[in-house]
Amino acid sequence: MAAATRVIVTQGLSAPTAMLAKEAGVSNDSLFTYFETKADMLNSNGPMRDAPMGLVAAIMNSMAEATMDFPVQDPANAAKHGETGFAALWRVPA
Repeated sequence: MAAATRVIVTQGLSAPTAMLAKEAGVSNDSLFTYFETKADMLNSNGPMRDAPMGLVAAIMNSMAEATMDFPVQDPANAAKHGETGFAALWRVPA
C-alpha cells in the first residue's frame, strides 16, 4: 500500500497497475493474486472499502494535492508535512 500511495500521489488514481507493481517491487500479475481489481486494492479492508470509487478518488486526490502543495507554503517544515501527508494518505485505503 505504501508503494501504491507514492505512485498515486505523483501520478494520480489513473496510474497503471504496472506502475504500482513496479514501485512495490512485484510483478503486475502478482497484484491480481491478492486483489481482483485496482479498486479492490485501493479499498482493501479499510474504512473506504464500501465507499463509491469516485468518493475515494476525490478524497485521495485532495489529500495528495495538499501533501504536495503545503510544503511549498511552509518550506521550513516541508519534510515533516510530506511525511504526515503520506502517512494520512496511506491510511485512507488501509
